[in-house]
Formats: sequence, structure tokens, C-alpha cells
Amino acid sequence: MTVLKKIKFDLPIDNIRIKNLEELREHFSVEILKVYHDGILEKWLQSRSYSDEFNAIQNLKKTHVSDRLLLERLHNIFSTRTIISGKYVIHENRTVTDTKTKLIWKQDSEVGQYTWSDAMEKFSHNVRFAGNNDWRMPMIEELKTLIDKNHCPTIYLTAFPDTPSAAFWSASPHAYGALYVYFGNGDDIWGNKNKEYRIRLVRNGQ
Repeated sequence: MTVLKKIKFDLPIDNIRIKNLEELREHFSVEILKVYHDGILEKWLQSRSYSDEFNAIQNLKKTHVSDRLLLERLHNIFSTRTIISGKYVIHENRTVTDTKTKLIWKQDSEVGQYTWSDAMEKFSHNVRFAGNNDWRMPMIEELKTLIDKNHCPTIYLTAFPDTPSAAFWSASPHAYGALYVYFGNGDDIWGNKNKEYRIRLVRNGQ
């Protein structure tokens, strides 16, 4: 069986031959849109074995956004940050983007524990962090996307370090209380609203 060898080539940006991600970050410009639309960027990443960035570009190609938003998302992919497990992008401002759901999470949970009513009063909307004022408590279906039963606690700790095996409230009410995720085992269940659980905030990506 013939094994095809990846042929490395330089990425042309602004008349510069880009050889690696560091050079791409240094010379990042609107010109990246052309090599993106032409499929050259994707081929370059694959030839250089940048698998996480390649996967992020493939996910991006599934969306339909304006060139302005596209340029912003490309900048997020190639800015100085870490992308892990082909899913999460860790930013320097301690936020984490899920490339599949497009949700943006606070990397750290809130300090302390809260009853559901107190949490909803304090965190249900318009919380300011990292230059944005639209942070909020997640709905249960959003919170469940963080469950990863390959780990204990059941969350990807590289993206969300220091997460305890504890219960985290969602903003979703239930007939007998409110819904939460217990990251000790990854179950999503309902609990009495007077119980005090932890909080992790989210905002919608663009």
C-alpha cells in the first residue's frame, strides 16, 4: 500500500511566506480571508500537522457568517492561546470557547455556593467579566455539554482546572426545584432550590 507523504509548503500572506503559527500570528491580517476561502489555509495546517487548528477551521467552515465575524473567529483561533482536545480554546483572559457549541465559558467557577434563588438574582443576566456584560447562568442543556465522563470530576480539567466533584446549578427550573449537574459522576438531576451549589457562567458566542 502506498503511503502519501504530506508535502509542506509556505502560506502566502501579504507577500510573506509563512512557515509556522508564530509567523502567522505576527503577520495576521485581512489577507487570511483569501487563503481561507481558497482552502489553502486548511491544506497548510494539515501539511504542517497543526491538527487542533485544522479541526477548528473545519468546524468554522460549517458556519455561515460575514467576513467581519469570520476574521474575528480566525483571529481567535490563531491568537496566543491554547486549543485542546480539538474542542476547547483557552484564552488569556481566563475564558474558554467551545468550538462545537460556540458557547464561551468562564474558566473559573464563581466563589462560594448559592441557593438557586440567590444565584438567579445575582448571576441570571448582565454579569460583567473580561470586557463583556452578558455573562449568565447556563441552561441545563448548555451545562450538560461540559460533561466528560472520561475524567473525574467529569469535566475536561485542562480547560477548567480546579473544578471540584460538586453540583453546579443551571438556570433551568423544575417542577420540584431546579436542575443541576453533579460533576462527581456527570448526572443531571433536580434539587431543592434551597440547597447551596456552585455556579459557572457562560455567554453566547458570535
